[in-house]
Amino acid sequence: MGSNAKPLKVMGFIDYFSGAFFYQAQTAKFTSEAYQTFLCHIMADTTTPLFIIQDGARYHTSAAMRAFFAAHGDRLSELCDILGYGQSLVARLWFGHQGIYHN
Repeated sequence: MGSNAKPLKVMGFIDYFSGAFFYQAQTAKFTSEAYQTFLCHIMADTTTPLFIIQDGARYHTSAAMRAFFAAHGDRLSELCDILGYGQSLVARLWFGHQGIYHN
């Protein structure tokens, strides 16, 4: 039996201070526009600066996202890009915390 089910893709974000969990589920391909919309919803529902950990997916690193991050630098001031499975996220967060990675 074949399945016609489309895979569900989920973006998620945890507010460290309140414990609130934000998510956006979709079957469509992730895009920079969808990511921007997701981040705008989080910014509308929170008041603190956001520390974002993201991988190197194209929708995270596009020119549109770089412009978005620059335009919202007051709220999205801490950005940590992990480069892939070979990178140690713990090492980057703990040992590199004094000079947060702004890629």
